Amino acid sequence: MSLEEIENNLKNLKGLDLKRIANALETQAIRSVMQNFEDEGRPVKWIPSQKKKKVSGSKTLTDSGDMSKIQAQTEFGQSGIEVTIMPGPLAAAYSRIQHEGGVINVPSRTLRFRQRKEDVASGSRRRVFAGRKHKRVVEQTSKAHTITIQARPYLVIPEEDYPDILNAVISVINL
Repeated sequence: MSLEEIENNLKNLKGLDLKRIANALETQAIRSVMQNFEDEGRPVKWIPSQKKKKVSGSKTLTDSGDMSKIQAQTEFGQSGIEVTIMPGPLAAAYSRIQHEGGVINVPSRTLRFRQRKEDVASGSRRRVFAGRKHKRVVEQTSKAHTITIQARPYLVIPEEDYPDILNAVISVINL
């Protein structure tokens, strides 16, 4: 059964509690997206981060856990029930580039470092970031560079989950 057939059948049903159906759809959609995080990409595995200092064995989109805090929003309209899955508020800034991929252009900038007192005496080059109030400040200009983010689509419901979603809706209708 295709999605169009399921949608047409749902439109023809009358007298049903649409909120219960919407809740079932939201639950199944969130479950499907969470499975994407557990499997590190479905139906295609995500490309791991190429960051040099990345800890081996860590998961790209689940390190902080912000990307996996997703929200579902339901709207009832003339065409039926529409469930929208979106990233949570903490992941909104970087979720789109993770989902679609892209290039970030980082311009050159001036960084401020300070040398510790004992390092100045010994001639060591050890430095830490400095604020405006620190003494022994050394300014250094970084080079402009680009960061390429591979696409890691995570707000996707793969076709393998359609039967589970259909069964959840059927179980709500039959109650």
